[in-house]
Amino acid sequence: MKELLTCCYELMEIELRAQHTDQLFTLLHMAERIDLKLRRGIIEERENNDPDFIQDPDTGQMQGSRPSGGDDNTASGGLNPDSKKAQEHADRYYESVRHMTTDTKKISEATGIKKEKIDKIKNHVFIQEHDLVDGRKRFGASYDMAQSWQRLTSGKGIQEKDMVLLKHEYMELRLMEKGLTQDEAHIIASKRYNYAKYCE
Repeated sequence: MKELLTCCYELMEIELRAQHTDQLFTLLHMAERIDLKLRRGIIEERENNDPDFIQDPDTGQMQGSRPSGGDDNTASGGLNPDSKKAQEHADRYYESVRHMTTDTKKISEATGIKKEKIDKIKNHVFIQEHDLVDGRKRFGASYDMAQSWQRLTSGKGIQEKDMVLLKHEYMELRLMEKGLTQDEAHIIASKRYNYAKYCE
């Protein structure tokens, strides 16, 4: 019963926050995480959502020390992806990506994917405006996606989920080019390349 109430509170929080923020994309990822936990019967406390260490937002290095505490950190180290500090970092990093000129070339060299495709993915995720549920705008910044792009750009510590991100976004943008809405394209792309499951 306690776990069910915890999940309900999280769902209520998402609904309330969705009414007061334009970062719907981030909130959808939060909802997907909760849905996955329900289906797998794994409902954990928020601070234990991510058992893996997360890269330091300033240095890009993996953190191994235990944090002093607080809702901004995970139990094992690094920032809680759903915390205010993580969101602020994601906002800053997304803006910095928009001014980068060598990131797509580096990602292409690190992954073997053609630079032209990486260019399209970058434009889709960070630059272009889309017709979203709450209007025409850019995607809201995601801490998990910011970390993935950072690893891909550096060419160090690239994880499976980082490659899934590229495949998901490319499939999504191609479906949108064929006339599907962003929401429709996202759902279809997630069935084949489910980036969200790596971020639970």
